[in-house]
Amino acid sequence: DKISLMLSVAHRPGSLFEIMSLFASQGINITKLESRPIEGTDFEFMFYFDFEGGANSETIVKLLENLKKQSEKLVFLGNYSEIRE
Repeated sequence: DKISLMLSVAHRPGSLFEIMSLFASQGINITKLESRPIEGTDFEFMFYFDFEGGANSETIVKLLENLKKQSEKLVFLGNYSEIRE
């Protein structure tokens, strides 16, 4: 299973590191991280994450709660299973 979400963080040193450390402390593997500028702002970005896990997992629920507390905006984009041939 994989989860996709996007979030923004405060424009200050270490704010993205704090978000990344939440994943590391729970042993959650980030498979993709992209940044996109926020329109109408200078040097502020939305970050798009893909990571391994299912939304029903207690670990993932805890992560999402912590992400919501530490981010300015959090949007859950979906939880899906990857099809492999």
